[in-house]
Amino acid sequence: MTSAADSPLSVSIWVHDLRIGGSELSLLNELQNMDHSVINPTIVVMGRDMTLAEKFTDAGVRVVQITQGSLWRRTRDVWRLLRHPKPDLVNTMLFWPNVTVRPLARLSGIPVLTTLVNSDYGPSQRESSPHGAWAVRIAQWADALTSRFSSAFRAVSQDVADVMSSRLRLPSSRVTTIHRGRNLDALGRRTTERRETVRRDFDLEGRTVFICIGRQDRQKAQETAVAAIARVSVAHPSATLLLVGRNGEGSDAIRDVLAAQPAGSVDVRILGERSDIGDLLAASDFLLFPSRWEGLPGTVIESMALETPLLLSDIPGSREVTGGHAWFFPVDDVNACATQLERAFVEDYPEDFVRANRERCETMFDVRVIATKVSDLMKTVASR
Repeated sequence: MTSAADSPLSVSIWVHDLRIGGSELSLLNELQNMDHSVINPTIVVMGRDMTLAEKFTDAGVRVVQITQGSLWRRTRDVWRLLRHPKPDLVNTMLFWPNVTVRPLARLSGIPVLTTLVNSDYGPSQRESSPHGAWAVRIAQWADALTSRFSSAFRAVSQDVADVMSSRLRLPSSRVTTIHRGRNLDALGRRTTERRETVRRDFDLEGRTVFICIGRQDRQKAQETAVAAIARVSVAHPSATLLLVGRNGEGSDAIRDVLAAQPAGSVDVRILGERSDIGDLLAASDFLLFPSRWEGLPGTVIESMALETPLLLSDIPGSREVTGGHAWFFPVDDVNACATQLERAFVEDYPEDFVRANRERCETMFDVRVIATKVSDLMKTVASR
C-alpha cells in the first residue's frame, strides 16, 4: 500500500449502477464531502445505468464503466480494473459487486471493505421475490460465502449490522456501524417564505399535504399510503398526497388502488423523480413513509433536517434514526395508517419531536462528520 504521507489512498468503489437511488445518492453525498487529498476514490460501475455519473465527476470522482457484453468480456474487464492500476482498497456495495468482485480482489491481494446497506434475505424479501423464496436463499448463500473474502464491513445502521451479521454469519467484531449522512447546508431550512413559494408553485395552497418519497418498488409500499389517503379524503377532502420517485415494480399496485377510487375523490399527484426534494419537504405538512424495510431511511433523515412531521411505518431503521420521535403505524396496515392520517387533522404534532429530530441530524447525520469516519475506516482496513 502506498503511504498516505506520499499520496492519497487509492480506493476503488464498485457499484451495480449509478441510478437515482438512496444508496447511490448517499455515496455521492459522502464522496462530495471527503478529503480527496486523503482518499482518492474511483467509482466502477458494473451495470448500464449511468444517470448520476456526471454528478460524481463534478465532485472530482473518476467514474469507470466496465465493458458490457458476454460474461467472459465482463470478467476480463473486472480483472483488468483490479490490477491496472492496482488500488489500495476495494469497497463493494450491493449484491452483484459483493459476490463477483470480492473474491477477485482478494486473489489480487487487495483488502476489501463491504458496505452493508440493507437488511436483506428476510421474510419480506422472500415473499416479494419474483423468482421465488428459493432464489433469495441461494443469493444469501452466495453473499455469505463470498463475504469471507471481505476484510471488514461497514453497516449503515445498527439494525443492519445486527441483522446481517446473523444472516451472513459474520463476527460482530468485523462490522463497524457508520450511519449514512446528509448535507444539511445543501438541504437548507424550512422557512415560511420557502414553504409558501413552493406551495404556490404546485397549487397546494389550502391543502393538507402528505409527501411519500421513494422509487415505486414493493419495498416502499406506496400503495398503502394511497389507500390510506383515499380513506381519509372522504372526511378531509383537503388531503393531498405527493408521490415522488421513479416507476418500478410497485407502480401497478399504486395504479390499481387509484383506479378503484371514484373519479375526483382523492388528490394523489405522481411527480416522478425530482431534484427539488428539499423544497417539496419544506412545503409538505407530513412525510408519509410506509416502507416494509429499510437499511437507513435517508428520506426520513432529510425530513428531520427540514423539520417535517413524520408518519412512519414501524420498522427498526426508522426507530433508530428518529429515536422514536415520530407517529408510527404497523407495516402494511392501511387502517392504522389512515388512523394516523386522521390524527394529523385533529391533533397538533409535538414540537419537541421536531426539535429533537433536527438536533439528531446535526449531531448524528451531518455528512461532513460521516465522511471523515468513512475515510478513517478505509485507511484502517487498507493498512491491515
